[in-house]
Amino acid sequence: HDACYWACLIVADIGPPAKACVPALLKVFEHENAECRMQALEALAKIGPDAKSAAPAIAKLIESEQSGGVRYTGVFALGKLGDKAALPTVKKLLQSPDPVLRLLAAWAQLQLDADNPATTTESVDIILAGLSSDIDHVRAIAIEAIQESNVPTEKVAPALIKALREGDKEFVGHII
Repeated sequence: HDACYWACLIVADIGPPAKACVPALLKVFEHENAECRMQALEALAKIGPDAKSAAPAIAKLIESEQSGGVRYTGVFALGKLGDKAALPTVKKLLQSPDPVLRLLAAWAQLQLDADNPATTTESVDIILAGLSSDIDHVRAIAIEAIQESNVPTEKVAPALIKALREGDKEFVGHII
């Protein structure tokens, strides 16, 4: 798996100019090693909208994948690719019992459907709820989702102030 893993890392470093690698990256979805599948998804995310043709295969992988890390990276990739056709997959994940998957789906929905006030409200509410999680890394992911989205300041500020008052030092570091 070493060659596959490193090849995906190199493609990710190249980013959008590596768009010709999309078909090869899709073949990595069949690799037995979850780390390789994750790196292929990361490379597709770094290629961005030029890899939009990969969105249906990513959605299919997310639905069948057992590895949480692969599913998380897949949802992130869907958000980065910008294909609105991925919205049904993302919307389904908003109901996931996994708080990380739910947060990533909310972030992805903001990326894919930012012009829709209803989905924006739904996504922002899920992300802001993540700030109150008892799980440190869920709170950190919520902060990252806020930083990487155009969440309206008037919605975020009260939740961040509350989180700062209640949070531990590590969490405050993520906010700052």
